[in-house]
Parts: sequence; C-alpha cells; structure tokens
Amino acid sequence: MLIHRFTGIVNFAQGELAMISTYVAWQLVASGMSFWLALPVTLVVSFAGGMLVERLVIRPVRNAPELTTVIVTVACSSS
Repeated sequence: MLIHRFTGIVNFAQGELAMISTYVAWQLVASGMSFWLALPVTLVVSFAGGMLVERLVIRPVRNAPELTTVIVTVACSSS
C-alpha cells in the first residue's frame, strides 16, 4: 500500500524485487565477500535494478489506464 501511495501505481512485483535483492546479497556473501561490504553493494545493485525497471517498464505506462499498470506489474512478478 505504501508503494501505491507514493507512486500512484499498484505494484504486484514489489515482493519479487525485494527477493532479487536478497539473492544478490546472499550470492555476494556466499562467494566470500564480507557482510558489511556486501550490504552497500547490494543496495547499489538493487537501486540500479529498481531504476531500470521503473524507466523501462513502469514509466511508459504511467498515464495508461490503471488496469494496464496492474497487468504490467503482474507480468513483472511472474517473469
């Protein structure tokens, strides 16, 4: 609900985006990087990934009907 209030878009892919961040952090730590170094790297990678999704997927349908944005975010969560 917080994402909807901030962006005005219902984002069904929010959990998947958080899970990708978790996998990035886990993979970095599993490859031998310390947790405290993996944390900022994960934040940068997650921020860049979120910006990429917003610019390439969400922004083009920002002014489309709400059903279109729902379909796009559901598609992001299932891919």
